[in-house]
Amino acid sequence: MVDPGHVFRRAFSWLPTQFASQSDQPVGPRRFGSTEHLSTEAIAAFVDGELRMTAHLRAAHHMSICPQCSAEVDAQGRPVCTTWYGTIYRGVEVAGPDRPAADAPALPTAPSVGDTARAEIPLAISTGAAHVYTECARIWNPVHTDSAVAAAAGLPAIILHGTATMAMAVSKIVAAEAGYNPERVRRVHGRFAAMVLMPSMVTVRVNSRTPSIGGEAVSFEVLNADGGRAIRDGMVLLRE
Repeated sequence: MVDPGHVFRRAFSWLPTQFASQSDQPVGPRRFGSTEHLSTEAIAAFVDGELRMTAHLRAAHHMSICPQCSAEVDAQGRPVCTTWYGTIYRGVEVAGPDRPAADAPALPTAPSVGDTARAEIPLAISTGAAHVYTECARIWNPVHTDSAVAAAAGLPAIILHGTATMAMAVSKIVAAEAGYNPERVRRVHGRFAAMVLMPSMVTVRVNSRTPSIGGEAVSFEVLNADGGRAIRDGMVLLRE
């Protein structure tokens, strides 16, 4: 049986401090000031999302090394995030009728993509990007790190993870459209399509920014070095 505390600690153990904001002040009335075990109020503030980013990451780091506090957070039974995803399996037989998962909440309708983008942001992909991301995210698929496995799968070379491309693209969008404030991100959507090779230069194309319920919707796509859409139908929903 999987230890949920271990999963929680592992998930937060690699978070870098450079994602922290410049303020330790919580959004709500509760504060986190514990240097030992987290207080009951600090745990409640963490679970309810009332801590500023620096305090949130500091608390998460403490829980990555403290089974007792991580178990207390697990006991709250609150989701950290919700993910909807679909996967294509090549050469795999299925049995029985289709059983689609419940639909994700509808996204705002993005304006039609015109000839002129709101912004085009260059993004350099380093030679070792997939190896670094593999260890940080603990996604050990050898097509991203072993050239022999990639060749056997019919790929031209090792390729970058789609989720790594997404993460770096969203970081660029947060910088350009949200004032470097990751706390404004409410939801991220996209479809992985073309491959991203390493090293290469890709382009984060911001197509529009429109009002949405509770904030704004930024539509985007990521173009690989050959102009293929590595991520299409991209959207970042920002809080007000």
